[in-house]
Amino acid sequence: MIVGGVLVAAKVEVDDENEAVENEVFKNELHGLISGFAGKTFQLRNTTVTFDNNTVFTGLTAADLANGLNVEVKGIVTGNMVLATTIKMEN
Repeated sequence: MIVGGVLVAAKVEVDDENEAVENEVFKNELHGLISGFAGKTFQLRNTTVTFDNNTVFTGLTAADLANGLNVEVKGIVTGNMVLATTIKMEN
């Protein structure tokens, strides 16, 4: 969830210290049911998520997105929202 432009962690995991810094940008990860879907924007766990033509979809396409769909989103925090780099269908 983003509060005042800050991503508030629900869970924190310690990773290998030697992991490349450039991969850290993809560590923002959300799981849940889509709500408020409109255009290229939706809500996931009280966080606004947007996607664009560079977003990679796994197990679904952009046309499959709909309210109530269970997804995993990885992305970059931009302002008060997350720009999805990947959106994956979850069971």
